[in-house]
Amino acid sequence: MAQQPAGELPSKYVLMGLILALPAVFYQGWRFIAPGLLPRERRLMVPIMSLSVLCFSVGALIAYWIVLPLGLRFFLALEPPDMTSQWAVDEYIGFVLRLIMGFGIVFEMPVLTLFMAKAGILTAARMRQIRRYAIVAIFILGAIFTPPDPVSQML
Repeated sequence: MAQQPAGELPSKYVLMGLILALPAVFYQGWRFIAPGLLPRERRLMVPIMSLSVLCFSVGALIAYWIVLPLGLRFFLALEPPDMTSQWAVDEYIGFVLRLIMGFGIVFEMPVLTLFMAKAGILTAARMRQIRRYAIVAIFILGAIFTPPDPVSQML
């Protein structure tokens, strides 16, 4: 196993720590943001947070049950027939976590759009104007967060 430079934590430990600390992080974030929100915006937070958890979960499940097997099959197809794969556990876990987090974050886009529309920041006319740019941005994000095969990117 490669030596870590002194004082540098591997990214998986930082991610695991953030996941464990999420309730406190959300609470502190809410305490910071809530005074600046209008009553109408404050009222929207419970449904928005519920939808956010639901959408992230759906994205994570799709990544784990559909995209991950497709991506792994793709990578195994690149292997020559006379070779055997030996995956390092930390690299595999890092790959799976990045895939799940990427899909979870991308699946938050409808919730963000709903919140911005309800808060009056985004309108239907504005969304029609920027539709083409949004589609390109979505495909770029799909290319960044998923394995490099087209099926995974489309999913």
